[in-house]
Order: sequence, then C-alpha cells, then structure tokens
Amino acid sequence: MFEGIAGVAASGVVHCDISASGILAYAESDPRATEFELVWLAPDGTLEPLKLPHREYQNPRISPDGRRMVVGIGPGGGRTTDLWMHDFERGSMTRLTFGDHSGTPSWADEGRRVLYGSNPDGRSSFQWKLADGADEGELLAQFADSLPRFPAGITPSGELLPFVTQGTAGTAQDISYWSRGDGIEHPLAHTSAGENYPALSPDGAWIAYVTDESGVREVYVQAFPERRGRWQVSEGGSCPVWSRDGRELFYVDGTTIRAVSVSTQPSFTSGPPRTVAEIDFLPSSESLVNYDVAPDGRLLLVRSTSQSSVESHVNVVLGWGAALRRTSEE
Repeated sequence: MFEGIAGVAASGVVHCDISASGILAYAESDPRATEFELVWLAPDGTLEPLKLPHREYQNPRISPDGRRMVVGIGPGGGRTTDLWMHDFERGSMTRLTFGDHSGTPSWADEGRRVLYGSNPDGRSSFQWKLADGADEGELLAQFADSLPRFPAGITPSGELLPFVTQGTAGTAQDISYWSRGDGIEHPLAHTSAGENYPALSPDGAWIAYVTDESGVREVYVQAFPERRGRWQVSEGGSCPVWSRDGRELFYVDGTTIRAVSVSTQPSFTSGPPRTVAEIDFLPSSESLVNYDVAPDGRLLLVRSTSQSSVESHVNVVLGWGAALRRTSEE
C-alpha cells in the first residue's frame, strides 16, 4: 500500500509512527541514500573527489605507503558487501573478496595483507588475504555463536586482534581481543556501558576507543593489551583514527573532525583538541569509521551525494486504515 518508506535495513527499523487518533506519519526514503563518493580533504580544507563511480562505500583504509586503498562496497551489517582495492596512481579498482559478506578491513603485515571480518554461514570469522589478491585468503578465527564481531586491526607482530562484539548480554557493545597464540578471545573493555570503535596505534602498544559510560560518547586511550592506565582525550567524540606516525589522534565530534597531539613517553599525554574540518557528510554506523588519515596528512572521507533530509520528506496519511481494509478485500 505504501512504498518508499525510509528505514534501517540492517535492523529492520522503519521510520513511521501512528498517533493515538490513528494518523500515520512516515519519512520518505531517499533514492540517493546509498550513493556515496570518496573525497580527499587537504589540510587547507580543499576537497578533491576521487574519480570513481558513486557506490555504497564504507570503511576506506589507506595502505601504510599511501599508494592504495581498500574499501567495502555494499550495505554491510552482515549483508551483501565485498572489499575492493583502489590504486591511487593508476586509478584502477579491483575486487578483492568474493564472498558477499566481507567488511571492516584493515591493513596488516606491513601492507602485504588485508584483514577483514566475514560471516558467510552466519558465524563471525576473521580472515586475511594478500593485498594483491594472489591467494584465496586464510581463516584466522571462527566463532561458534552468531554474535556479530567486527575486527579493528592487528598488532605488527600479527598476534593480537582487537574487535567489537555487538549484542552481548546486558551491554550494547563490548571490545575484546583475540590472540593467535592461544586462540582465545580476551575481554578488553566490558562494562554495562557501550564500548566501540577500537583503534590500534601504529606500533600496536596503545588502543583508542569510545565509551558512553558518562552519558555521552567520549574517546579514551589505554595501553594494549595490558590495560595499564586509562586516559580521556575528548569531551564528546567518536570514531578515533591515529595518524601514521602515532603523534596525533583524530576523532569525530558531531559535525567536526578534531585532532589531539599525543605522546607515549614516559607516559601517555595528550594536548588540547584542534579543529581539522567542519563536515556534514560523514555517514557512519555502530561498526563503521568512514574516514582515514593518509601518511601525508590528508583525510579520505566517505561523502553522501544526496542533499535530501528526512525533515523535508515526512508524509502524513489520513484514513489509511479504511484504505488498507479496501485493499485487503480486493
């Protein structure tokens, strides 16, 4: 009866409501809601779109040498998504995975491999694959239950892999890490609050993450994996990303990207936040960090191409109950 109602496919949420008097209101879906583009943001604020077709991009990750990018294309959330490799100099775009259930990529093994999560049979798994696509990939871990798990990088030694688990009992999200040495997942940030967006420092000795234990999301840093010390680096903020030299930590605060300088010797310290850019086009979700920092300091952003807003596309329907009855009788 009604078509084009907006919602969230990953959770099944539909953006509609019915008043006590029976009036139906719903948000109209945006036909360009999944048409994203990838854009370079220079330190001076200049925007330069990549010459790539508009697709449903997610989680762009720049290689350590800055020459390539791996990015997910698809809706994510366990649905049809694969990883693609883009060479910035050549302009080529090649498919890296073919299972339709791959996401949350990160670079590993000094840029020779790509680590990613997958759930082709409904069980979360961690895999990695040669970045040039020359192998079929290697399964690192597979879990017996069906809880969604999103890997967030791996230490330079290739031994420890932090990840987010969604839907554990009594919490929204938790952060754990998996060890190749014992094949066991270990708790890292498990509280009644929601912990998410873990980000390993380049040397693998520190981890930034987000928690809402204060009532708002804030970025913290702690030693990894010992959990020695804990430092708050933002008053509000999410989606932390380290600079390639480990001297800055970027995060998203509302419509602003900020950065703080950090030092880890002799102990962890951070400076005051500085504004990097004002943004209004960074789609994200509970498992996606839709920007990255290149070795030269530029930011690579996922930008929506749509100019629509939910507020301007809300429809109110009177007498829909009677219309529904007539339709069912036909």
